[in-house]
Amino acid sequence: MGANLHPDNDPSFTNLPGSTSITNAAAAATSLVTITVTDTDSYDVDTLDVTMTTNARYAFDTTTKILTTASSLTDVGSTVDRLVFQVVDQCDNTASATFTVTITNDVSEYQETAFMNPPVIQNLPASESLSEDVTAETLIFTVTATDSANDVTCSLAAGVPTTLPFLVKQIPSSTDYGIYSKSNPGFDYEATNSYTFNIDCSDGYSSDSEDFTVYLLKNAAPVFVNLQNSTSISTTDPVGTTAFTVLVTDAEGDDLTFTMSCSPSCAGQIQINTDLTGHTTVGYDLEITVSDSKNTVGPRLLTITLADINDPVILTNLPSTVTITENVAVGTSVFDVSYSDSDASQTRTFAITTGRITTSALIDYETIAATSFDLSVTVADPVTSDAAALTAGTVIGTPSFGLTDPDNGDSKTLLLDCGAQTGYFYMHPTTWEI
Repeated sequence: MGANLHPDNDPSFTNLPGSTSITNAAAAATSLVTITVTDTDSYDVDTLDVTMTTNARYAFDTTTKILTTASSLTDVGSTVDRLVFQVVDQCDNTASATFTVTITNDVSEYQETAFMNPPVIQNLPASESLSEDVTAETLIFTVTATDSANDVTCSLAAGVPTTLPFLVKQIPSSTDYGIYSKSNPGFDYEATNSYTFNIDCSDGYSSDSEDFTVYLLKNAAPVFVNLQNSTSISTTDPVGTTAFTVLVTDAEGDDLTFTMSCSPSCAGQIQINTDLTGHTTVGYDLEITVSDSKNTVGPRLLTITLADINDPVILTNLPSTVTITENVAVGTSVFDVSYSDSDASQTRTFAITTGRITTSALIDYETIAATSFDLSVTVADPVTSDAAALTAGTVIGTPSFGLTDPDNGDSKTLLLDCGAQTGYFYMHPTTWEI
């Protein structure tokens, strides 16, 4: 196997030596030139590396091979900079060349003074706390920025997301700038509890930037002061009477919303909204919940009892049936109605005058229109009543007659003679009861 060896060639610059002119008003990152290189050996072209001797005023990107200004040149007077570049191939063959930059003074004395005296933010970095409840645009912090020669304006730094719930603007009737929360910022402590962002203050020539942090304060939940609890009301309390006042504290003074469920079912108010006369339910358990803009607390229990529920009056010996003998005297007691009622102080009324039922006329079995009467008896206290039936039937009584015999010891026999109707009746032989 044979090999033919050839000498390797040095790489070279295709646009160097070269030069350019700029003024000292040129901004940082101003592009000056793109360095281009080549190599006679085609296999070396893709391997060429270009570097620049370090100079603080300039930056050279070895990938793109672009030369730019590294920073502002305003503090540089008229001058000439000679920048040395070197190219090397994969066999370590090198070449060097120079690029000359001429800087001319194009900055006024006033501008130069401004550049030499940039604004300074005096009270940043800093932090403040803010409630997550805030919804109105709110001043959080006043930025103090000084400049010996120019007016200063402050804003959120470039690159701060526009969705950030904060803004920087001049405080009304003041030369100072303030950091504000936006209107309806949608703060949620659980999602994001702090924000850090950059503030930039500029005099038009130079600027100063510092960080500011906002820590959110979690909303404190409302606190029940007087629940769990119980109370009692009277059935005589009128509609509109306050049964109970729920006391709640809230650290932020938020608007509070109350909800209530009731067992047994009720109207959802802790104010009497219906007439309680005749009410028989002894009490209610109310579950009360309170909410502010962020938290819901509860339910807490409130028991309301009715202190003086009426005990219903009840007839205890009806329905019943009673027999009345004919010819009894007018006013004879026929039946005494009995009842129960724990409310001893109440007055009861009866539909038949009193609880005692008496005859009101002489009863003659042969002439009376009916021999059986169905009565409805009602007893009532001031709130409740009870009714039941009483059946009164009439029977023939023993005729009223007397028998005397002056002969003591004689036996006596009584005979019944009613003519054609004698067969309808029977007389007991010893008691003479008909």
